[in-house]
Amino acid sequence: SLKISSLDKVNKKIQVIVESTPITVDLVLGETKKVDLDKDGVYDLSIKFNNLIGDMIDLSLVNIVILEKTGLHVGDLIKTAKDSAVYYVDASGKRNLFVNGVTFWTWYSGNWSDITYKGAKKTIKVITQSDFDGLAIGKNITVNPGAKLIKFQNSPRVYTVTLGRVLREVVKSSGDDSAAKALYGAKYKTKLITIQNGFESDYTRGEALTAISAMPTATEEIEVIVN
Repeated sequence: SLKISSLDKVNKKIQVIVESTPITVDLVLGETKKVDLDKDGVYDLSIKFNNLIGDMIDLSLVNIVILEKTGLHVGDLIKTAKDSAVYYVDASGKRNLFVNGVTFWTWYSGNWSDITYKGAKKTIKVITQSDFDGLAIGKNITVNPGAKLIKFQNSPRVYTVTLGRVLREVVKSSGDDSAAKALYGAKYKTKLITIQNGFESDYTRGEALTAISAMPTATEEIEVIVN
């Protein structure tokens, strides 16, 4: 675990104590340091001081050991040779499943041989089964907020995805689609994708939207979704 032991707002410096056996790390804004937790000469963790807003401190933690053993990096896309499923490697060294292709393409653009994420080229790394099994199981990745309207196979209801994996209904079970048409236009179905029923539990439900609701526009980083 981590504890912030001191905060210098003027110079934008913090002091972090890494427990169980306490290790003190001093960081200035934007700085990254590696930590050897068990003092075996091998770094286990990296800590980055990303931002400071008031008393809110934004830190990134990366499990170096897991990633260095496999040669992977945070944000890598991976699969095994015998399975077409694609996973995202997060900062904890976990593998997070893209539940289907349509979900994947709400985050990335291009095609399977030319993948782009926010202007950067990405490739899917094929790793060994043993390296794959060595990665802890993370979360199922949900649809990028605001990118698409979604429905599940077992229901006519249609939702938009908002921050925090929250579904906001825009087409009712009765087929009333007045909210969808008002917010997304008469051709809203062109934005519609279908998700397997088994992944419905990856989301929570919020308040239904109406024809006079403000259209949700906020988006999230993929690393936020998996953490």
